[in-house]
Amino acid sequence: MSDALYKALRLLRCFFRYEVAGLSNLPTTGPALLVANHVGSTGPIMLFFSLPVRFHPWVIADLTDRRRSPSYLLQQFVQPTLHLEGYLGRLLAKLISTITVPLLRNLGCVAVETHSTWTGAAFRRSLSLLFHGRNILIFPEDPALPMDPATMMYPFKFGFVHLCQMYRDRTGLSLPVVPIAVHPFRRHISIGLPQYYEGNGYAETEVAPFATRLHELVRELYLSVPTAPFYTPSK
Repeated sequence: MSDALYKALRLLRCFFRYEVAGLSNLPTTGPALLVANHVGSTGPIMLFFSLPVRFHPWVIADLTDRRRSPSYLLQQFVQPTLHLEGYLGRLLAKLISTITVPLLRNLGCVAVETHSTWTGAAFRRSLSLLFHGRNILIFPEDPALPMDPATMMYPFKFGFVHLCQMYRDRTGLSLPVVPIAVHPFRRHISIGLPQYYEGNGYAETEVAPFATRLHELVRELYLSVPTAPFYTPSK
C-alpha cells in the first residue's frame, strides 16, 4: 500500500466538496470500523475525499484482479451507466481496468470475494490492519434484498461484525464501529457516535442484531440531513 499515493490523490478533494457533520465522532487515533451506505460509486469516492482519516475500504475482489476486472466493470458500470455494448464497451472496460486495478491495490484496499460464503483472506488482512491501528471502511449493504426507497439503502449483511469479535478475542478490547451516511443529493456526509458490539460470539443471533442496529443508525443519519442548500456543519 502507498500512503504517499493516498495523500497525493486527496489533494484533489477541492473538486469534490461535501459538507461533513459529526467530525468529532470520528476517532482520530487507534483502529475503527467505518460503516457507510454505498450509493453506487458516490459513497466510496466522497468518503475518500471528505474524511480526514486514512482508511482501507473493502472492495469486491474482481476489481483488484486484472483478469476479472474488465468483465465486472463492463457489467456493473460501462453497460448500465455509459450504455455502451459490444466491442466498444469491452474496450472501454479494459482501458478503465488498467487504471483502477493498480490504483485500488496501491491504495491498500481489502479485496473481498463475493463468490463464496467465507472470505478468510479479507478477514485476516483486515485484522492485521486493525492491529496496526488502521481503519477499515465497509459498505455492508445486500443488493439481493429489497431497497428502502426513502434512502436507497439495502439491509446490511452481518458478516463484517465478526471482525469485532475477532478483534476482542485477540486484544481484549472493543472495536469502535462508526456509522456514516452519505447523502449524494444534498452533498452531505453525517457521522454518528461510535458503537460497540456487545454480543458474545459469532452466531447469527448475536451479530445480526448489531448489523441491523447500525443500518438503522445510518438510515437515521441519512434522513436527518438538513434540507437547506447551505448550512454550517457541526464539528
